[in-house]
Amino acid sequence: WLAARFETRGAYVSIKLNLSVLRSAMLAVVRRNVAASSSLGSVFPKPFVLFLFFATWVAAVDRNGNGEETQCWEGSDGKKACPRKGMSALQTRKHEAETIVAIEEDDEANQARANILSGVKLVVHGHSEVAKTGRGPWIIWLDNCSTEEVNSWARNLPRGARERFRGNPSRGGLCSFIMEGTEEQVHEELTSHNWSSTPQVETDIPVYLIPEINVTEDDPSFAQVSQDNPSSWGLDRIDDRHGLDNSYNAPPESHQGEGVHIYVLDTGVRVSHTDFGGRAVATMESVGNGRTLCGPQPTTCAGDAASGHGTHCAGTVGGIKSGVAKKAKIHGMKVFPDVGSGDFGYVLDTIDWIMTDGPRPAVASLSLGAAGQYAHITDVFNKAVAAGVVVVAAAGNDGKEACDYSPAHITSVITVGAMDDVGDK
Repeated sequence: WLAARFETRGAYVSIKLNLSVLRSAMLAVVRRNVAASSSLGSVFPKPFVLFLFFATWVAAVDRNGNGEETQCWEGSDGKKACPRKGMSALQTRKHEAETIVAIEEDDEANQARANILSGVKLVVHGHSEVAKTGRGPWIIWLDNCSTEEVNSWARNLPRGARERFRGNPSRGGLCSFIMEGTEEQVHEELTSHNWSSTPQVETDIPVYLIPEINVTEDDPSFAQVSQDNPSSWGLDRIDDRHGLDNSYNAPPESHQGEGVHIYVLDTGVRVSHTDFGGRAVATMESVGNGRTLCGPQPTTCAGDAASGHGTHCAGTVGGIKSGVAKKAKIHGMKVFPDVGSGDFGYVLDTIDWIMTDGPRPAVASLSLGAAGQYAHITDVFNKAVAAGVVVVAAAGNDGKEACDYSPAHITSVITVGAMDDVGDK
């Protein structure tokens, strides 16, 4: 219907314009010659005169307030239309033709937008900030898009809403956008943009640190934690299929992680700790105040002054005494504030940076998670792995099924479970 309407109106305007141009040319000739003749018939043959009057009738002659001749016609709305002040009849008709095209294109865009948005579902997770307060962070993403499209989502946000994060897919990052607001503001955001495909929308969720296994100095296993050969029975355990042999030997082909960049997404890292041997660097933090890339070292950026959890995890990854990859480069990536919990959006921000700007080869280490499975978390880590980032996540340290947690359940992620010193589980 739109196509037929467009073609009909386009043909109508085209005929009007052609007749107007022809009439103007003919009138110019008449005015130059009529003074030399007593009648119009002596200037042109009668059939031609009749056609002239027909053209004159189509583009009717009117008079404006100044007594000047003005050409008017039937407009697209069925009413008489005349040239605007300062515009010729031809310019005015061209303007109307452009207006018709714009209206039709806008109708088509609105219909396309309606078709796309009809498939959108806004998922509100029960433990999200939105579910608790009515306002909070929302993650909007597409399977594929350009950075310019993501940037367009940040323009003209609904009043009262604010941007929290935007991805950089054109440089290999995520086609994701996070806005803070109410459900009504999200609806307004969705309807105010053109979408290349159907967006997916979910509330952001809080993520939690994976706790260390609780032990005390009276626990029989505590003495083994501080042994010297090797420094941790955990190292002794992971280099053999079964049991302990009082040694830790990394496979020769691993080169003990030399040349590999390991990004520890956690509470930050105390990079000055002697166990890192100068191989740790504060790289980035994202804790709700936007992305901060750490400057020259030493720095308080991405530090671990309050918790120690991130420094502990980084030591297990690459410490000289207790680390698995003793020659790897350790990057502190702070995604938990010193006070309070973190959101998955902070993790998403750091993953996007690793994908676009992080030195390679890259490993992302996450001792964090949340109960449940979430489409946006799965999408982020699948894309990170597809981009060449190895993702390693903790199973949970709580004895429960890892498939019920994120990101532990994601099949592209290497999920690491805890085990005791003699068993195989």
